[in-house]
Amino acid sequence: MNSSTRRRLAESWAPAWLIFAVLAGSALRRTSATYDEPVYVVAGLSYLTTGRFVMKDDAPPLVSYLAGAAAYAGGLRLPQAALPFADSLGREYAFAPKVLFSDRARGDRLLEWAREVVFVPFSLLLFASVWGWANALADRASARVAVWLAAGSPSLLAHAGVVSDDFACSAAWLAVSLELYRFLKNPDAKTGLRLGAWTALALACKFTSLLLLPIVVVGWGAVVVSGPARRRNQAVRGGLVAAATALGLLAFLYGSPAALGRYGAGVLNIYRNLNRNYRTYIFGHFFSRPPVYYYPCTILLKESMALLLGSGAGLFFFWRQDKWERTARYSLLAPPAVLLAAALGDKVGVGLRRVLPIIPFLAVLCAVAYHEFAPRLRGAALWAGAIILFQIGSAAAAWPNYLSYFNPASRLAGEPLALLDESNLDWGQDLKALQAVLSARAIKDGGLFYFGSVDPAAYGVPLRPLPESALGRPLAGYYAVSAQYLIRIRALAPNLFAPGSEIARADEIYLFKK
Repeated sequence: MNSSTRRRLAESWAPAWLIFAVLAGSALRRTSATYDEPVYVVAGLSYLTTGRFVMKDDAPPLVSYLAGAAAYAGGLRLPQAALPFADSLGREYAFAPKVLFSDRARGDRLLEWAREVVFVPFSLLLFASVWGWANALADRASARVAVWLAAGSPSLLAHAGVVSDDFACSAAWLAVSLELYRFLKNPDAKTGLRLGAWTALALACKFTSLLLLPIVVVGWGAVVVSGPARRRNQAVRGGLVAAATALGLLAFLYGSPAALGRYGAGVLNIYRNLNRNYRTYIFGHFFSRPPVYYYPCTILLKESMALLLGSGAGLFFFWRQDKWERTARYSLLAPPAVLLAAALGDKVGVGLRRVLPIIPFLAVLCAVAYHEFAPRLRGAALWAGAIILFQIGSAAAAWPNYLSYFNPASRLAGEPLALLDESNLDWGQDLKALQAVLSARAIKDGGLFYFGSVDPAAYGVPLRPLPESALGRPLAGYYAVSAQYLIRIRALAPNLFAPGSEIARADEIYLFKK
């Protein structure tokens, strides 16, 4: 790398990414396995060693491939040559943690490696895409504001350190939208090749990315229909290149064009592992289906105030000003709008991770806001610097508990236990924190109501995992209760583990003495 390249990186998104990497990378070592992570890791291991896509078939294989490759390089192997089941439904969440933590000390280390292997390439892609979009819409100063605000996003930090497809999908969505913008402006074979590659990447990360296809097709169709003859012919060729590239890369990922049938089968299995009796929780109430305000309110409660306010101002200017052409508006606004609209019809509210791809688009809109405010506001750079420092400082103050972060304004609506549950608050990530609390208090016996798929003993937690039936008549002693269960226990038996009666907290696991 020559001095010119190093200088360009230092002046672009690289410093912000480095801070993001430090904040997220250090936090991922402090948290235990979340509910779904062992399945992703062991599923990828099974793909690599058996060539069969049996496990985790409700998601495309790319993230699992990366995580499984990290575990394989660390020495993890399946206990036998083939999986002990032909259908993983109801089995993979019990099987995967046993494989990953067959050696307890090594299992945690392998999970850290898997997290890092997924985190690094997709975080680089995300920051490069934020920078590229902001630069295209505004200028370099505005792009710096965007990437630094993204670096302090608690939502992105939380999911960047987890082996799942949500963060990867978020990075890929922004990359596709940026390349779509470039393609609509210049629909030649070269931009078509790049658009097809990024689209294949998004499709390989998460089935949600199928929502991008109609967006791309509509944009391409508008160019073919409305442009001059030469541009129409160029767009047709570029579109064919994009389609061929996307299909070719997906076929390569699955092993052959014939194996693409697994992709369609996976789409049909998206809701296969869904608990039909699960009830969505928000603002202290349970719902059989998510209320229409569930995802918009989740974003407003969980994302930082700087990103929310900045993107709101940016959206206002972006929509009202004529300086941005229709192709830019369409490419930037259509993906998050379509995703949010689709999420409103969900059967279950799974948390912010469902709409996480919207967050990077908010960072780009912040660049638009700064671009408009800078000429009108004296000392705009100083104001922006102060906001960025506050953003990064707030993220550092929340470390390492990004998953359970709620912004200051959310306190007006209530404490976190009264607002949201599941991956918004408690995804099983606090066994390490619990072990530290128990060790400090010399507690070696008791009961545990834990929301997670891993055996707590893998993290040195000596408490006995208890079934829900044990709530009927709790015996005297210590009880540790995950926030996910505590919310439901208090709804059924308000006095059993009453608010304020805990003797200690391990982040989102509450310790009681009966």
